[in-house]
Amino acid sequence: MTDLHEKVLKGALGEKRLNPDEQRYYLGTFSERVVLTILIENTDTEQVKSFFSEALEHLSEEYNDNLFVKISPQIALNLQMHYLKIAQEKSITATIIDEKTSKSPFGIVIHTQSPEYVEKTDIYDVFPQLLSETKEEKTPQKKSFFKRLFKK
Repeated sequence: MTDLHEKVLKGALGEKRLNPDEQRYYLGTFSERVVLTILIENTDTEQVKSFFSEALEHLSEEYNDNLFVKISPQIALNLQMHYLKIAQEKSITATIIDEKTSKSPFGIVIHTQSPEYVEKTDIYDVFPQLLSETKEEKTPQKKSFFKRLFKK
């Protein structure tokens, strides 16, 4: 009976949260607290998976171990466990957020308890060296005209 009463009040008065749309977008936190985000499609890349531990170390030094990791249920279960395990190894509180009405593009949101007002929060903006480590593909050298002609 209490659930029915709460549903009626919620429908009539709205949610009890401040800025519920913003909190849904950032997996349960406010935008001014967010220090790092990883898009859902980037959570599966080898670069991000291998760099995540180093990123947490750097951020925890910068923000005095006051970090929280929120993981979206929209990423694969093995990735959720991978990121959860790394956060726990670094003694950072990590949770998998399961909000049914959430339409967040983020797979992972790392935030603090206090406002930080970070402008660019994407992992590739915060850690530009991640982009510079991309594998350079070697293009095969084209054979010269004479080598093709004489097949050497």
